[in-house]
Order: sequence, then C-alpha cells, then structure tokens
Amino acid sequence: MVVSSVEKYMKGARCFFSANSSESNTFEPAYPYSLHGAQLKERLEFLLFLVQSSGASLSKGLAERIWDCIIENPTCHSDKECGFSWFCEALDKWTLLSQDAQMSILTKKLPMIEPSSLSLAAWRCFLRLFLWVNQSMEKLKRTHMDEYITIDLDLIGLQYLWWIALCSSQEPITDQSISLLREVYTSLGDTLQESVLEIRQCFIDKCLDYLEKAVESGGVKWSELSDCSSTMSCNMVEGTNEETDKVDDKATHSAKSVEGDMSESRSLAVDSGFLPEAHQVEHCLKILRTFIIKCEGRCPRLTPPHTAFFQGRPFMLGVSTASKHSTRLDLTVHTNEYLSSLRAKVAKLLDQPSSRIRLTYLNREIVHESQVLWQCGLIGGETITASVNLIDRVSKVSIEEHLPGVLLSKNVKFYDTLFQLATASDTNIREEALSLLALLPTHPHILGSFQDLCTKSPEEGKCLLDVHFGVRDRLLYNLQVLDGLLMPVNQPVDVQTYKFRSSFIKAGGVQNLLAILEPEALLEGVDNQMRRGCYLSSLRLLKFLLSEKFDSFLVVPSSEVSNAMRNDAMTEKNDDSDKGLEGMEACVGTPKSSLEQHHKMKEVSDVIDMASVVVALRRITWAAAIGHLSVTGPHSPVVSVSKLTTGKSTKKRAFPDDDDGGLDPEDEYLCFEAMEFLMLCLMKHKCLWRSFFTSCDTEHFIVGILLHSPDKSVRYRAAVNFKLCAIEDNQDRIAHKQVLAALLGAKSEASQHPKRCSHFWELLAHLFCNIEGTEEHELAKQQLDEELLWLETAPTAVDDDDRLLEGHLHLTRVLVDVLKCQIIGASRCEQGRGLIKLLMQKFLFPDCIMLLNDEASYPTKASIQDGQFSMLGVSTEGKSPLQAKCGTRGSRERAFQLLICLGTHCKESFEEIVDLIKKIHLSEQIAEWDHSPSYGRKALGGYVGLKNAGATCYMNSVFQQLFMQPEVRRSVLSCTECDDVEKANSVFFQIQAMFGALLGSSLDHYTPQGFWCAYRDYNGMPINLREHQDAFEFFNRLYDAIDETLKATHQETTLTRIFGGVFVQQIICRGCPHRSEREEPFAAISVDVKNKRDLTESLEAFVRGDLLEGDNAYYCAECGVKIDALKRVCVKSLPHTLVIHLKRFDFDYETMQRLKLKDRFDFPTRLDMKPYTVEGLALRESQNHPAPSSVVTETSDTDNKVDEAVNHLKPDSYYHYDLVGVVVHSGTAFAGHYYSYIKQRPGDHPLNCGHGQSGGWIAFDDKNVEPYDSKDLEKDCFGGKYTVDVYDNFSKTTSPQEFDRPNSAYMLFYEKSPPENVSTSSPAQTAMSLSRAEDEDSDEAVREISLCEQLPSLSSIQMPASVHRSVWQENLRFIHENRMMDKDYFRFIFKLVEMNYDILDTSPTCNRRGGLIATEDLEGSQSACGPTNGESGAPDTVEVNVFSRLMITLSTQFLLNIYLRTHSSLREDILLWKSLLCKLFERNMVACRTFIEALIGHPQWIEDYLLKCPIEEIQQIFASILLHALRCAVLLWHGTSLRTDAHARVTFYTNALLDVLLSFLRDLTLTKYPCRQYFQVMLEYASMGVAQRFQLLNRAPLSHLVNITVIIASRANFHASTVDFACLHSLISILLRSCNISQLQNQAESNSKTTLSKCENNVDMSKSPASHPNPFQLPPPHFVLPKEAVQAVLNQRTYISVLIETCSECEEAIKLVEFLSWNKESLTMWVLQDLLESLYRTVNNDVRSVLTLSLRILLLEDNLQKVRLKTILLGHESTRPGIMTLIVTKVMNIQKRYMLLKFLVRLLNVFPDTKLHIRERASDWKVVVDWLQGEIQAQGLSSNSLIPLSLSNEDMATGQLQRTSSAEWTLVNARNALES
Repeated sequence: MVVSSVEKYMKGARCFFSANSSESNTFEPAYPYSLHGAQLKERLEFLLFLVQSSGASLSKGLAERIWDCIIENPTCHSDKECGFSWFCEALDKWTLLSQDAQMSILTKKLPMIEPSSLSLAAWRCFLRLFLWVNQSMEKLKRTHMDEYITIDLDLIGLQYLWWIALCSSQEPITDQSISLLREVYTSLGDTLQESVLEIRQCFIDKCLDYLEKAVESGGVKWSELSDCSSTMSCNMVEGTNEETDKVDDKATHSAKSVEGDMSESRSLAVDSGFLPEAHQVEHCLKILRTFIIKCEGRCPRLTPPHTAFFQGRPFMLGVSTASKHSTRLDLTVHTNEYLSSLRAKVAKLLDQPSSRIRLTYLNREIVHESQVLWQCGLIGGETITASVNLIDRVSKVSIEEHLPGVLLSKNVKFYDTLFQLATASDTNIREEALSLLALLPTHPHILGSFQDLCTKSPEEGKCLLDVHFGVRDRLLYNLQVLDGLLMPVNQPVDVQTYKFRSSFIKAGGVQNLLAILEPEALLEGVDNQMRRGCYLSSLRLLKFLLSEKFDSFLVVPSSEVSNAMRNDAMTEKNDDSDKGLEGMEACVGTPKSSLEQHHKMKEVSDVIDMASVVVALRRITWAAAIGHLSVTGPHSPVVSVSKLTTGKSTKKRAFPDDDDGGLDPEDEYLCFEAMEFLMLCLMKHKCLWRSFFTSCDTEHFIVGILLHSPDKSVRYRAAVNFKLCAIEDNQDRIAHKQVLAALLGAKSEASQHPKRCSHFWELLAHLFCNIEGTEEHELAKQQLDEELLWLETAPTAVDDDDRLLEGHLHLTRVLVDVLKCQIIGASRCEQGRGLIKLLMQKFLFPDCIMLLNDEASYPTKASIQDGQFSMLGVSTEGKSPLQAKCGTRGSRERAFQLLICLGTHCKESFEEIVDLIKKIHLSEQIAEWDHSPSYGRKALGGYVGLKNAGATCYMNSVFQQLFMQPEVRRSVLSCTECDDVEKANSVFFQIQAMFGALLGSSLDHYTPQGFWCAYRDYNGMPINLREHQDAFEFFNRLYDAIDETLKATHQETTLTRIFGGVFVQQIICRGCPHRSEREEPFAAISVDVKNKRDLTESLEAFVRGDLLEGDNAYYCAECGVKIDALKRVCVKSLPHTLVIHLKRFDFDYETMQRLKLKDRFDFPTRLDMKPYTVEGLALRESQNHPAPSSVVTETSDTDNKVDEAVNHLKPDSYYHYDLVGVVVHSGTAFAGHYYSYIKQRPGDHPLNCGHGQSGGWIAFDDKNVEPYDSKDLEKDCFGGKYTVDVYDNFSKTTSPQEFDRPNSAYMLFYEKSPPENVSTSSPAQTAMSLSRAEDEDSDEAVREISLCEQLPSLSSIQMPASVHRSVWQENLRFIHENRMMDKDYFRFIFKLVEMNYDILDTSPTCNRRGGLIATEDLEGSQSACGPTNGESGAPDTVEVNVFSRLMITLSTQFLLNIYLRTHSSLREDILLWKSLLCKLFERNMVACRTFIEALIGHPQWIEDYLLKCPIEEIQQIFASILLHALRCAVLLWHGTSLRTDAHARVTFYTNALLDVLLSFLRDLTLTKYPCRQYFQVMLEYASMGVAQRFQLLNRAPLSHLVNITVIIASRANFHASTVDFACLHSLISILLRSCNISQLQNQAESNSKTTLSKCENNVDMSKSPASHPNPFQLPPPHFVLPKEAVQAVLNQRTYISVLIETCSECEEAIKLVEFLSWNKESLTMWVLQDLLESLYRTVNNDVRSVLTLSLRILLLEDNLQKVRLKTILLGHESTRPGIMTLIVTKVMNIQKRYMLLKFLVRLLNVFPDTKLHIRERASDWKVVVDWLQGEIQAQGLSSNSLIPLSLSNEDMATGQLQRTSSAEWTLVNARNALES
C-alpha cells in the first residue's frame, strides 16, 4: 500500500511537472511550506520505518517498483539522488532488502546506468550492493578490521566495477572504484595466493586490452610531428642489440632501422573532444600504476625501477628522534633514493641496527623499502620521525618475478605505447604515462644498447649515440639511462662503470650532451617538464665529465664569437692542450694504462667550444631563474627576455613583485646546477672573462637575475657567485668593474622592485668594499652624495617591507666606512651633513620630537577642532609625525649599523649620538623591576583587539561588530561628550572611549577597564567578569542602554536608526474579509535552527504563522463571531543593518539540561528579504491559485488591500543584503568562547596602510586580530560534522571518524547591498563568493603600525576631545616605549660603545698610577669642529678621554636607568656589558673616574641596585661592576698600601663613594632589604689592602656594622640570612683584626680610655712586642680601635652571642672569635658561656658545628687554655654546667649524646688534663660508658658485622646507634679512660 502511494504520488508529480515545465525545473506545489522533495522524503522514510518495524524485508518486486518510479522515471534529478540515498540507507540495514532484491538491483538495474553519468549517491549504492551481495555469496570475506579478502574472483558486478573505474567522469568515484578494484585483486585469500602470478598476469592483460581498445577507439588520434625524428621504435633498439659478424654492418643496420622506424613514427595526441575514451586511457594507466605500487614488495628489487636507476634532486631531510631528549638531524638525500638507504643512514647516526629503525611521516609508518623517497611524499623540506624498536623488523620477501612491474617489463611493446602516450596533449595522460615509466624497470633494450657501447669502436659508438640523442620524445629517458650508467645510485661503482665512462667520452658523448644545451636542440613545443629534465640530466653529466678528472679533454678552439674571445680561447688551447694526460687513468678506469692508450684517447676526443658552453649556460640559468624555460629557445636571447618581468598581461603581472610563490623546486634546482656549472667553467677558463663580462647580455643577466627572479635562494646564490668572481679577478679587475657598472646602472630599476632588491644592494655594497684607485674612490664619493640625497627624501614604506630602504642604508654605511668620512654624521661642524639627526628623528625615533615638545603631548581644544586626526598622528595630507621611516626590524638594524659606523672613532659624531640618546631615552628611569611592554604592536591590517578579562569574549565579539559598522562608529563618536563627573559611570562614554581607541590606537589591543566598571547587571550590581553570558542578550541590553542615554540627552537614537526595523503581526480571517495588523519595532530577528537546513527555510517558518481554529479560533470584532484565522509575523520595514539571531541553544526536558544544537545550518552571503516582507507575501498570495480545502491557506483581506500592498513594492536593491559579520560560538551550552568574523567595507580601513582590502574579511578573537579567508565560512560557521582519518598504528590502516563541530554561527549581520552591486544571482550562486585579503610576505618582523596614515573616509568624524587626548597620550607612550624597549636597540647601544673601545689602545694616556693628574682637565681644550675622522693619525690623549667619558656616561645611564630594570628576555647581553665596562675601567682612568662620579651624583642608584633590587642576578652584576671600578680606582690612583702623603684630589672620588656606601649603615631601614651584595662589596673593598681598611676605620663603620648585625639577628627568621652574616662577620673580622687591642684591659678590670685620633694619628706606630702576640691579628700597621667599636664589641656581650650563634660556617668569623679570646678573660668567658648555651639548645645538625668551634677555642695556646678546658668540661658559676654534667643529666637525642661523648674522648687524646677532670666525675663517666656499650650491643651484631667506615652515627637519623668503627673506637677509649 505504501509503495502504491509512492507510485501514485510520483505519477501526479510527473503530471504537474510536465504541465509547469516551462516555468521551472523544480516541482513546487501551491502551498509553499510543503515542497516536493520533503513529501517524497517523508513517504520513503515512512516506508523504511514500516519495513524495519515489521521485521520483514522488502521483496524483489517492491524494490524494483520503488527503483522504477523514482530512479528510472524521476520528475527531476533530485528524485534519483533521493532514491539512491534511500537504497543506501536500506542497505546499511541490509536485512531491509531481501537477497533477491539486492541481486536484482546489482545485476539488472544498476548496470543500466551509464558509468560515466554515475553520481556519488549511485556509486555508494553500488558499493554497498557489491560488498553485501558478494559477502552473502561467500565470494568476499570481511575481517575484524572492516577489510575484505577475495575468496573467489568470479565476483558479481565485477565487470561493471571495471567500467566504472574506466569510464566514470567524477574523480571521487574514479579513485574509490580503482581502489576497490585494486583491493579485489591484491587482498587474496589463501587459496588464491597459490595462483597469484596467473592472477596478476590476467589483471595486467586485461588492463592492456582495455588500454589498446581505448586508444584504437578514437580517444587518441595520431598526428604528424614537425620533427620526424621524434620517437624511436622498440624494433630499432632490438636491432642495435643483434650481434653480427661485422661491426660496421651492425652500426649501418642500426642506423637504417632507426630511419625506417622514424619515417613511420607517430606521436599520440589525446583528443579532448572525445572525452570517454580519453578518460579510459588515463584511468587504465592509473589502475596499472596503483596496482604496481600495491603489489610492490617491502624489499628493494634486484632489478630496480627506472626511477631508482638514476639520481634525483638532492635535498635536506629533517630527522627528529623520538626519545626523551628529542634532537633533530639533517640528512642529505635525493628524491630517487631508496627508503632502505635512508633507513641505513639514520641507523648509522643513531648507532643502531637498520632493522630496528622505525620511520614515521605524518603519523604513519614508512615500511616499503622498495619505494624511493618521492613515492613516500618526501621531496624536500619535510621532517620524519625516527625511533628504535626493541626487536628487529621482519620484512616479507616477495618473489621478484611475480611483481607486476617485472611482468610488464617483459612486454617491450608496452614501453613504446607509454613513450607515445608521454607525448600526448592531455596533461593527465602524459603524467600517468611518465609515472608508469618511472615504476617499470629501465627499458631492457635501451639499457642494453648503451651498455654495448663498451664493445664498439669510437666511430660505431658515435653513430649509436647520435641515433639515441636524435630521438626527441625519448631523449629525457635516454639521458636518465646515461645518468644511471655514468653515475650509478643505489648500487656500487664497479669496473664496468669506468669502462663505460671511457667509451662514452671516446664516442663523443660530451659533444652530444653539449648539443642539448643549444637553443635549437629542443623544439619550442616541448613542455617545461621535458625541457627541464633534459637540461638537468645534461648539466649533471657534463659537470661530472668536465670535472678535474677530465680536464685533459677540454681545449678551447676558435669559434664563431668575437675576435677577442677567439684569441683568448686559442691562447688557452695552445697553452693547455698538452696538460692533464696523467689524469686519464682515473677517467677510463684502467688501473695501469699505457701512454700509448692515453694518446689514442686524446686523438679521438673532439675539441669543446667553451665559449658556446658558457653562453648556453647563461641562457639556461636565466630562464630557470625566472621560471620560464621557454626563453631558452633560439628566438629568446637574454637581452630581450627582461620584457617578461616588466610587461603586463590582461590579468596581472607576469612576475609579481614578491616572494610568495617563488620557483618550482625543479626550476630552482636546475638554476643552481646551471649556475654552478657556469661558475665552474668561468673559473677554469679565465680567458673567457673579458668577453663574458663585457657582453651586453651578461649585463642584463646580472641585473635581471638579481631583480627579476621570484626566488630568494636564486637571488642569494647569484649574488654570492658574482661576489666570488669579483674576488677571484686579480688581474685587470674586469669582473669587478663590469659587475659594479651593471649594478650602478640598474639602481633606478632596483627601486621599482623593493621586495627583491636586498641581494642587489648587498652585492653592490660588497663591491664598494673592495674598490681601488683614485677613480673608484671618486665614484664612491659621488655615490655617497647620491645616497645622502636619497635618504633626505626617502619615502615612508607603504607596507611591511623595507628592503629598499635597507639596501640604501647598508650602501651608505659601506661608503662612509670605505671613505672614512664619519664626520658627515655631525651637524655641529662645517664638514657635517646632519645625517645622525636625520636618522634619529626621521628614520628611528620621530616620536622623540613630540616628547621633547611639551605642547605636543596635550593637544589643545583648538587643535582638536582644526584637525581631528593630526593629533592622532594622522593628517589629511598623508604626512605622519609618528611613523618612523624604518618600519621593519631589518631597516632598523641597518640604520643602527649606520649610526655605529658614524660614531666610530669620530668624536663629534659620537658625542652627538650620545647626546640625542640621553635626551630622548635616558632622561627618566624605569620605575618598576623586570619591566616589559604590556602591549604589543598593532597587527597587520591596522585593527585593534580587545582584552578578555576572563569571560568577556561575548562583549568583545559584539563590540567589534558594532565598531566595524561605519554608521555606528560615526554616530557614537560624533555624539556630545558628557560631563567629567559622569564619565566614570557612563556606559555610553566608555563605549565612545573604546571606539576611539579601536579607531586610533597604536596598540595591538585595548583594555575596556572603564566599561567593565560602568556596566551593571539587571540588579544594578557590577558584572562578574568571569561569568559566561549570552552574546545576543548582551547585544539587546547594550542596544537599549545606548539609545536610552541618547534619548535622555535629546540626541538621535543611533542604534535604532541603524538596526531598527518594524514587524507586523497579522491576523487574517478565513471566513470573512477582515484582517488585523499591529506594528512592533525590532532590533534583531531570532530564527529556529532545530530541524532546519538553512536560513531560507528558517525565515519561511518564521513568516509561515499558525492556524487559529477550533477552541483556539480567533474572535473577529468586525463580525462578532469566532472564526478560523492565520496568525503570522512579517517584516514591514527593513533596517539598514539586519541582525539575525540563530537559536543554537535549547532545553532538553528529559535530562533537564541546556544543550547546544550543533546541526549544520547554512546561510548565504547574499540575502533577499523580499519574500518575508508584507509586500512580498502579498505578491506571492496574488500569484497563487486557491488551494484545496484540506490545505491551510492564507486568505487576504480584500483584493484592493492586496493590490495596495503590492503597489508598495520597493526596488529590488531595497531587499538585498550582504553578509558583513558573523558572531561565532565555540563550545557547549555551559562553557564556550565567542569571536567574530567581519567583512571590511570599501574605504573603511582604520589605518589605510595598504594591508586591508575592501571585501576582505578579518577575524576578531579578543586580542588576536588577523585576516580571514571567507572561503572557510562554511567549515567555521555552518556547524554540522567533520570527518577525520584516524590512523591505527596496530592495524596500519586509517578509518574515518565523525565529530561534531564545536564552532557555529550565533549571530549574523547583514548590511544593505549598494545599488550598483546588486545582482540577480541566487544565494546558492553567491555563497562563498567572498575572497580573502592576500597575506603579505611575513618573513620579516611584523611592521610597526601606528596612527600615522590617512583616513580619507573618516575625516568628518567629530571625536570628543577627552577621547582624542587619551588616545594620543597612550599612543605616544606606547610608541616611545616599544621603540626603546627593543633588543635591537639595546644591542645598538652596546655596539656603539664597543666599537670605540679599541681607541683606548692608541692613546698615550697611561694606565699607570698618577697619570690622571696630568690629563683630568683637558677634555674640553680641543675645538668641537676639529678633524677627527682619522685623517691626522691616532687620536690624542684629550680625545681619548672625551671618548672614555662619553662611553661611560652612556653606558651608566643606559644600564642603570633602562637596561637592568627590563625583563630577563631583554637582558641577553648583560654579561657582555659587564665585561665591556670592566675592560674600560682597566684601560682608562677617566672611564673609571666617570663611573664613580656618576654613582656619587646618583646615590639612589646604589641603594636601588645593592639593596632594593628584588632580582639577585641584577644585584650580583651591579656589585661586580662596582667592585671592579673600585679595584681599578685603587690600582690606578693610590694603590693598596697606606701612604700618609696621598694627594687629596686623588682619593677624593673613592672617599666620596665610600661615604655614600657607608651612609646606608646609619639607616635602620637597611635591614628590610637583602643586603648580601652590599656587604660583599664592603668586604671585597676592605680585603684590597691596608689603605682601604684605614679608609673604612676612619669613617667608624665598625659600630654600625655591629649594630646592624645585632638587629638582623633579632629577627625571627634570621637563619635565612646566613650568607649575609658570613659577609658581615668577615667584614667586622678584617677591620677588627687590623686594630691593636692588646693594650686594652678587660672591661671587668678597667675601662678603656683610648680615643680615636685623626687621620694620620689614628695609626698605632708602636713597635713594642707583646709577650704573647695574638696570632690572629693581621700584619701591621695596626690601627687604634675606635671608641664606638670598643663599646659595641668589647664591652657588650650581645654581639659576641650573635657571633657564636652564626659563625659556624664562616672561617673569618671563627678567626674573629679566636682573636677576641686570646688572653682576654672576660671575652673568653662570654664565648664559653655562649658555647655551653648553644650546646644545651642545639639539636643534632647544629651540635657538630658548635663542638668544632669549641675545639678551635680550646686549642688556643695562651694563658687561659686550661681555664677554657675546665669550663667546657665542668662549667663555671657564671655559665651553664659543663659537658660532663650535660651528657649525664639532660634528656637528649641519642645522636647528640654520642657526639658529646665522642668529643670528650677526643679531648682525652689532645689534653692530658682531661683525665683529671674525668676522674673527678668517675661515676658520671661510668654511666655514660655503660650507656654507649648498651646501645651498641642492643643491635645484636657480632664484632665482625661492622658498618662500613664511610658511614658515621653522626650523620644517621635512625634514632639508634650503629656499630661502626668510629663507635667501637669511642667505646674502647672511653673505657680505657675509666680503667686508668
């Protein structure tokens, strides 16, 4: 019944279609909401559901009926597709079709369809049927990996599969059918594997049969060639291999055979008009190719394919090792190299067996060893991954005779067919034929013919080579065979190879190869691939044959060139004709050839005309360099082909002035080979130089290849080779002069190619570096004047490429350096030209002019009104005050290099550079540490991003859409500015400020902090910036907020005017002639996405409306009754910009969760809104006929109302919209991300800097702004699913997997189309019609974009003054900071100082002590305008001092104000700076003094970098520089010895610096900072000598140091400052031990009355020796200890306590304790008290250090030694009990008790008196000894089970003692002491 219903419906549809065929080809009933396709689809889906629900299957008859009514008799083409899709769906659930039905369709129905017209849906239907039917018939078997194995080759539908593979016109079908056909014949079951040879031979025969029929059927026609010798028949080759008795007869026979074959030879040309057969030829070749590749074994064959017989194009292959520490290796390989060879190379590098190396490329393992690299996709620039397997790889060895390639090679006639097809006019056929020739083994007859060359005489060989080289259609193939024979690859070189080389040369092979390079050698109709291959092979062979081994054959004869060339050539012939015979032996490969054989070979060798060779190489090099090999023809000399690069075609320039495309890799390789060979010939035959370089063609060749080649590598290689020629030319310098003249004559031409001229200028500069003689120097001066004039008027670059400017700056620098005229940079003397000022203010830092001008920083109200954009850096005249002429990193580097050159050894220039730098960049200090610019430069295109505060992407995407609406931007910015009080809380003003920044900012993004603070939620609370919200909801709220603000201020409602439209809600009664309408404004249209295909369907549903009937009937007020009616909404008034909201979010009531609809939803780029307006619907209703009563209809009010609506129709342009913006949501319903794609409007580029193009699209993703390709809108915005091929490493196969696209459009912005752009094309035709703005060359650094361009379309905008001022100030600060905070700028300053360092070596200023007095005041005695450019010899002392002062001043201010405060990523050269400054201090005393003066004048620097700096590295660097300066000052000025007659002026600077340093000791806030480096500086200075300690003591730092130490120790966390204590104690120790305290009495006995005398009286000169001198006092002279120090150290116990507690790891501190304890009873008792106190309080880790210090104190051999011993052991009344009491009474850890006992045992061995004290406490001692013995025996170990000697109980933390050797020793000695 259902099938009958479908048949009935289709019959009616066909009737309707035939009746309306004249109107439309698409069947559409009267009711618009029920289309024919939907009805048919619903009926078929219902039928499928019914069959599936019933559990039955569709019978054969029903299936055939469905097939007949839908597929065989469709109403339109879409019906067939719908039918095929239905059958595919039914076959996916294969039980829904009976087996008979499947068989019938596969064998009867499908074969009736012509294979060439088969659609994708039909192919999918056939594929399913083919697999299911044969699987059910057990002819195919499905594996667990969804693969099929052929069990029986008698497959049902196989013949039709062949025809599909041969005849299909759709590429996807062709590829899939060929792939299936290949798998059928290769994936064989076990039974078929036994007859694999017969199966493959059958497959090959079938392909050849089809190929022969396709060729003979007329798809390929035969045409005569202009050259009758174009091909060579296989019979000719066989004829040359026949053996005859006479060689002469054999050669003659060969020649006649060739002539006969060539007379009948014809070339294949595919007739493009005969499409089916042409496709069959191509597809048949493709089937064979894929079959050969599939069957190829994994091991290399003994008979290699032709592609592996000769060497391919070499390239560098990257190999990345897959290990924990991944490394990258580069290997030199060639395209024809076996994969096995590559694996062996990788194995050698990794030192692993080759069988364990695993290679992967693009996540797939490469396993076929028999393939060459180009078959694996490796042709250059790729990177593979290499890993090591744990086990060896096992490869299945295939029988070589069973391989298809070997089988095909036995059919020699097939080679002839391929040779003929390789000359076909159809490109696809030609490429397939060449690919097959590459896969087959080398032609056996051709190979054998060449190999027989060794058995022929030179005359016979010459005849044979002439024949081979005369066959043009096989010329490339023959050359490749020769390549493999002369230079074998993938196999070793044997004796036969050497013989063949000799025979080839004797037969005149070199002349044949040279003939190919001649213009007439190849016909003009030969394609580029063939021409390129012939040239490459010939060049490679010639370069090999004409190398040093074959120099004896090269003689330059007279030729048809100029007389000069002939004379030079003949001279070389006479000179060199008898040379090089000794090298013949290596050439011919005979180990011991006689001299007679050498002479014989010389006689048969012809003379080579090297002049012609050079001309041919020049032509080929030029042709390959420009990518047009056709210019190598006889009518295309080099001098004329330059027109190709300058002429214009109807579409675009032949060679665009950029490097985006470059050259084809093969053309590039050919160019390199020809260029290398050309240089080799010129270097070996310098007699050709004059004629070559003086030729007009060579001049065009040099200039053309440097300027017109689109490839960077070619231009670079050419420049290098020309430079080498200029260097090698050491006679008359003809090469140098001619190349220089050619380049100078082309300077104007170079300016026309700014993106290709970099190597041109580099070569020109290099030539000027090597000028000689007066004439060339005058030429250099002239060029310098021209360059200076050019720089004065240099234009500002219009894009991101400054290579032209780079070239001019580089050339200027070279000229200045060569001419030694650095003085031209200065502007304060007569010789100066002001170049430095020009470079700094125009080329590098134009913003500095405005920064130095106070008025420029704050634009006045008048300036704002006069020129809105002049203050933003934009003027209507196109002049930009903020844009630097050096806009790229390269040009800035060149400018810096020029400045360095100008400032090198020129005082005036250097001084001016330093003054300018100090003025513009060093006047202020960076306030923060580790500073880096918070904003980047604006992206290419000039658009500004917005910062995301966490989850504010929904705001950013809407803001960018609004800003990019020109009317919105103009209206918002032109509104009246609010009061200052209201600005902070005004949402509208914050939007104005944001739009102003987006329009005029130079930053890469703007932070809308003000808007975040002003914007409120529904409750009036600040918004949560990390909470995700809806973009459409935000748009509506923003829409209302802006318009309400404008209404309140009585201004025009901007957004309503632009986005506002009017809806009409209509209620149309069906039973009465009445209707009701109500208007409603709208800002956006929300349409459904669920169950909708595209926007058109959603809009149709939007205006379709609902039927009010039954209980929900409409009450008509006019009639007074309820009546059925249609309620709908349509558009009455369209806005300028239409916003459409796509309802992507829904609610699932089953899971009670929100969800996102990720279904595919299409939308057009051109939208017609007419069908959805009031008048559009009325027009449709007036054209439709009344519908049947069963169908819902829309009744009109009255005919006159309908006519009235129709009469209100507007022009079509009113309804047409273009897509201009898309807001995209990526993610889920709970979390995601918003971003926008926006189309640029004509003339709407914010900066108009040439990057954006009208119609181009931009992607705005928060801060990221970049060009976008509108062709990607479908995959980025439509949603739906995408398929990814997932590779399975286990099965080594890929399988497609589908995933939902997370990103889809959420809001669409349509703008009314301009009237002139309106077209009648349908949305389907205009979909994806937008083009992407072309990307510029981004190899250089990103160009610095600023507010410096014209804004012609925005000049009328009235921006609020405060917004202007804010943007201006922010731009100026940003530009200034970014130009200053730059690595290249930092490196420039370093180089500027470093380049003048060597001037110190030329100075007579001594680095000796006292030398400063004679020169310190002479810096300004010389006139500023004196000559300092090196003309008057070495600089004098005054000039050197000036340089020193300038260098140190610049370095100090730069380092301390800028560099050391920057981020670590910018401080790459910090160690170089340190080294440079230290060298300057060592070499010049003025430098050292200047640095110290700077620190004295800026004490804050010392405080910042020694105390406040939070970065330890910076502290260390500054301290190191400061110490080195002090050390140099000491050595250069007054030394380290104490001299009472030291000059006051000499020591003034160090004293002043010490005063600054010591001033921080009096400030107690010093303790808040890390002071390690500060005290280290003081310690190092005190360690320099006696005089330095005297300086410190003279300033009384001891008391302050002691106080600081006590304060720091009082902290709770003082242990973290251990290193600080070490420095402090060391400093105090050195100072205190320099004083004489032997006369001071202990405080307990008497008070010291010694006072500190002044200066020289402060030294204690008494020489009276003490009875017991203190051994820890430093050598004399000694000083009197200041009174404050006596009070702080000797009379107070506090410092002693701190010292004892913190001195354990500082040797100097321990020496200080020993020094203070020497014969000082009171101090000794303080020390002992603190030691005992420490022993009571310390834990295990600290006990050892305390005991070590105690032992050092006890070892002092003074009068108090016994007192100390007794106190330590037994204690004192003023101290805690001694160790003897402590070890017995106090509860402590086992390890601590053991260490104390061990300490006492040691004392027994050192001090005999210890036994007396132990005997007094014998009972206590016995307790301790018993305890130790018990602890050791508790382990249960025998005496032989001792712990190794390396372990100690003192280091163990196990909580119990181990029986170590040390423990046994301690126990034995302790017991002995008790027994004794």
